[in-house]
Amino acid sequence: MFTKSQLFCLLFFCFGITLQGQEQKAWKVLFDFDEHQISSESAATLSDLMQFITEVDCQAVVLQGHTDWVGALAYNEELSTKRTRAVQEQLIELGLAENLIQIAWFGEEKPEADNSSDEGRQMNRRVQILVKYKPKPEIVQAIVEEKEEEKVEPLPSKPVVEDLRLQLNAQNKAEFTYNCRGDIIISAKEGAKIRIPEGMLVDCDELASLSVEVQELTSKKEIIKSKASTYSGSTMLQSAGMILVDLKRDGEQVNMNGCLEVVIPGPKVAGMQPYFANNTSNAEGINWQKRKGDIRYDDRLQAHIIEICGEMSSSFGINADKPIKPGKGAGYLVKVKNLKGQNPHLAVESASGAITNLRLISKKEGRRHQVGYYMFPVLADEPLTIIGAYDKTTILGKTKTYEIGAEVLYRSESGTLRTKKVKRLKKRGTYHLIRDFPKLRFEKTS
Repeated sequence: MFTKSQLFCLLFFCFGITLQGQEQKAWKVLFDFDEHQISSESAATLSDLMQFITEVDCQAVVLQGHTDWVGALAYNEELSTKRTRAVQEQLIELGLAENLIQIAWFGEEKPEADNSSDEGRQMNRRVQILVKYKPKPEIVQAIVEEKEEEKVEPLPSKPVVEDLRLQLNAQNKAEFTYNCRGDIIISAKEGAKIRIPEGMLVDCDELASLSVEVQELTSKKEIIKSKASTYSGSTMLQSAGMILVDLKRDGEQVNMNGCLEVVIPGPKVAGMQPYFANNTSNAEGINWQKRKGDIRYDDRLQAHIIEICGEMSSSFGINADKPIKPGKGAGYLVKVKNLKGQNPHLAVESASGAITNLRLISKKEGRRHQVGYYMFPVLADEPLTIIGAYDKTTILGKTKTYEIGAEVLYRSESGTLRTKKVKRLKKRGTYHLIRDFPKLRFEKTS
């Protein structure tokens, strides 16, 4: 049998009556990637919302616009504004009084789901709609002879933990404080992103002053300019993009343990694997190590999404790489003549856009000229574009840049290469000089 107080609550629930205050109902409109137009599905949702409003006494309609984490903070804030305005205009067109609408936008600051998956990013590309209303009066016959007051202890509320979101400056640097709660999400200027989950920083139990610097080697130009190593031991790699991160607490390196999530823009190359390096202060000397982790390419982002787990220092690098299978010889070399006192940097670009920075193995000094020997990858039946440059400073202090002028293509032929053993490098290993390598010419570009 119901008590009188239970009967009162049952009637209250069944008829949806609010004796005091307002009720609320939530709706959601989703958007395609980088879009703010109302889709046909979203238009139907807004029509259903308007039908509901005609059945209640509407007090206010609150619109809140959001985006996923792809793109710069400022761009996402503007995009969330456009999405909110689009929903506002559609509701007004459907007959909602403008004075009932309240709007706000938050960009990527308040995600509803995990941004590391397609499904999560779709849920975050949204405008949340909250309708505040009072039900229209209805006659409810209920006899309540006695109202029993019951004390209900409120459940303890969990504190809201906000992720710390950093947009790096023009130099890809930032200084900030962190209270060891929430994830650290770092957005660099060219589109790379790093998520450091809460609890990953070892011995982080109080407010700390942190600084971060990121190198985005995510384009052909930046990879070549950096001269960053594309080697894992003696194995040459084809890189589709890499990032170098230097995170410090009170000026000192810190240890981390957990799973990093990164987004690295770059070309789509089949067979990419995640590579990791601790201590990246000397980019040319990095020895990349293959690590277990998840790597996939997002066509919409035009970026590799990588998750790497384990112990690591806060000065680290992550690289999307494809190892080059070596030939029978210990190493293939190309010879560059007439260096004239310069150390040009050479690289090769695959047909898919991956870059391999070449390593200078030896330089021969002569009375009039210098000759350099560079380690070269040999990929069967694949064309490689040879690229390179060097800077020369005049006696007046002006710097001039010289680059390989015309596009130079090299395709390894099927069968045995025309090579000869380089005897002068015998003590350093077995190297073979490629005889039919195209002649390189450097031209002044600035």
